[in-house]
This record gives sequence, C-alpha cells and structure tokens, in this order.
Amino acid sequence: MHRCEVFIESYTLAMKAQRLLENSGWKSSIRRYTGEDGCGYLLSTAADCRSLFDILRSHAIPGRPLSQNRRER
Repeated sequence: MHRCEVFIESYTLAMKAQRLLENSGWKSSIRRYTGEDGCGYLLSTAADCRSLFDILRSHAIPGRPLSQNRRER
C-alpha cells in the first residue's frame, strides 16, 4: 500500500489531523519537515490520499501533498 504524506504548517493542526485519522481507524505519524519552501510538519499514513484530503477539508485543516513542496531541479 502506498503512503500518503501531507505537509501541514502548524503542529497543532497536524495533531488534530492525526486524531481525526485515528478516529477513522488509520494510524499515522508526524515528523518535523524542513524544505526549500519552509518548515512545517509531515503527516504520513497508509490511508488513501483522496480520502485523507476529504477528511482534512471537511474539518478545515489546510494541507498539501509533499510533492507540491519540493521544487523540481
């Protein structure tokens, strides 16, 4: 199964997202992320990305796929 990684700028919002996922039966992890676009937190889970973003949007949690944070060289 693929992992879905989401960049979230706030630790508080990343924790809220993690609790929402746990309530939906998905395990996830949060780690600090520092990239070219700045700093934030990376929420990683085995959940389907579409389902994950539906949950985040329904609870007004802003997040972006990690690939949108990396600049192509």
